Amino acid sequence: MRVRGVCHKVSSLLGILLVLFLTLMSAEGSAQTTPFVEHDDGRTPLIGAFGQAAQSIDMYIFQLTLPSDDEILQAIRDRVQSGVTVRALLEPCPGEGGAVCVPPNDDARNACNLLTTSGVVVKWANPAFPKTHAKSVLIDGNKVLIMTLNLVPQTFTVRRDYGVVTDDPGVVENLSRVFAQDWQDDAPVADCSEPPDRLPDPTSQDYSTLVISPDINPVTGVSRAREQLVGTAEMPGLIRSAQVSLKVQMEKIDPQNNRDILPALLDRIQQGVQVQVLLKPPTLDEPENRVVAQRINETGGQARFQPNLHAKMIIVDEQQVYVGSHNLTRDSLDRRREIGWVTTDAVTRTLFQDTFDADWALTPPLP
Repeated sequence: MRVRGVCHKVSSLLGILLVLFLTLMSAEGSAQTTPFVEHDDGRTPLIGAFGQAAQSIDMYIFQLTLPSDDEILQAIRDRVQSGVTVRALLEPCPGEGGAVCVPPNDDARNACNLLTTSGVVVKWANPAFPKTHAKSVLIDGNKVLIMTLNLVPQTFTVRRDYGVVTDDPGVVENLSRVFAQDWQDDAPVADCSEPPDRLPDPTSQDYSTLVISPDINPVTGVSRAREQLVGTAEMPGLIRSAQVSLKVQMEKIDPQNNRDILPALLDRIQQGVQVQVLLKPPTLDEPENRVVAQRINETGGQARFQPNLHAKMIIVDEQQVYVGSHNLTRDSLDRRREIGWVTTDAVTRTLFQDTFDADWALTPPLP
């Protein structure tokens, strides 16, 4: 009788575990995620996603320099003419470097005029942040594009960039919430040449799925994006969680030790993780990547400079992928409005890893 009872309990436990496993698999499998790679896939992923919009398109735009007759802009105009409401949060000072910007700068004014004349409702980005660098799109409140790319001609000709289209419920909810915060309820831009005049909203929210900055954890006082991507020795983030391999394809990495980004990479090398890093080639104005590459190579990792690299992508142990707008810098993790996602989607993992490996093979080692 005792053996029969034990067998019954074991059978019941196995049944419960099977139900839980199938439930988790069903929940994960219910989301549809389609990855794409630029410049390989061209404009098709964006045109296709915009073309499916029946009610609304909400966009974060950091930089837009496409000509007015570009197919992407025509796809947006087609949606407007079909009755779709298209809204854009536009960065008034796109571009990098130390140049002083009086917002809106020329690129931002031109982009604003191009969008408004196309029927898009435009607001300047939330002034709570020094820059809004996010590059995400919400379609019909049920589909999201998370991307590393800007709407510039180079994206579709020479640059390496990544993106995903997904209907993951957590991603949709998080992007809906952050866009609503940054959009607010004030009036849209009426004159693209006028300086931005919006009230800042620096409210921190707890996002369960997306990596969004700046969003301060009230317990630790640290940006949640920093905790999620970099972490600490006591609380590993994505980078510090790597046990076997770490592939990083990143436009910029901060070399300063006191910001813990480079130390996190070096720590993984010292723990025996195979670390491969592709970086944008350094310039006289932005030499930081040279320091990063030198430290990685000296420590036993491998770093190379890839021309035309604009991506922000990380692959951990061939199981997790980060894709989004964050560079691994203090500004991106702690100050700017940035949006990214860590996914375990198998198709995304395979495509992005194959692309990284191909790029790595084509990029010569540093002397």
